[in-house]
Order: sequence, then C-alpha cells, then structure tokens
Amino acid sequence: SYDSISNIVPKLIHEYKEIEPDENTISLNKFILSRCNISKSQLFNVMKSIKKTSHNKCEE
Repeated sequence: SYDSISNIVPKLIHEYKEIEPDENTISLNKFILSRCNISKSQLFNVMKSIKKTSHNKCEE
C-alpha cells in the first residue's frame, strides 16, 4: 500500500546516507527502486510528499 511505501522510503534514504555515497554509488532513486518494489512514478510521488513534510517540520 501507499502508506507502507511512504514509511519505507525515508528508512531507505537514511540507509543510503549511512553507506556514505560517492560518485561510484548508485543514485538514491536507483537504490530505493532496487530495495523496494515500487514504480518510478510512485517513488516520485513519495519523494514529493516527503519533501513537503520535512519542509513543514522546518517551519514549525
């Protein structure tokens, strides 16, 4: 479901940062797509909603 995707993606983003990506590392999007079974459009939507929520947190 969409809800689980929006929970998984932030965890994967965190995981991605933990591996300290450099120019040889696959892109964040590829990393997420390889780790969870979602389409690029789903990923795009989740990223948009994550940016919104993280942006809102900053403003509070």
